[in-house]
Amino acid sequence: MRRVNGALDPLILSLPSGGEVLPVFAEEATAKRYLRSALPGAGWHVREFPEGELSSMLMTLCRGVSGVLLDPGPAGREANAAFVHREGFLSSCLEGTSDDHPQQRAREAAFASVRGD
Repeated sequence: MRRVNGALDPLILSLPSGGEVLPVFAEEATAKRYLRSALPGAGWHVREFPEGELSSMLMTLCRGVSGVLLDPGPAGREANAAFVHREGFLSSCLEGTSDDHPQQRAREAAFASVRGD
């Protein structure tokens, strides 16, 4: 994320298929490693999002994304990350349940990238 005119602007990744995803990380260190490999020196930083705030972001700022990418590896190797459709991830967040362990971890402590403040 970054701040543009005081508003949050999330880091959105483009998929080869043409869709867009929000990368979400369960651990701060993983998010920082990703940023160093993908956007070195670009002013982005990592921010923790409570589950409710992440849901709100997906329903507003990220309403156009097709899903979330859970714990993507270094830049260029995102294809190995787990993809969860936006609606499924939101349902899981809003219901507070999930059978998918990586998705559960990402919901409990979600880190996303921000630029600015």
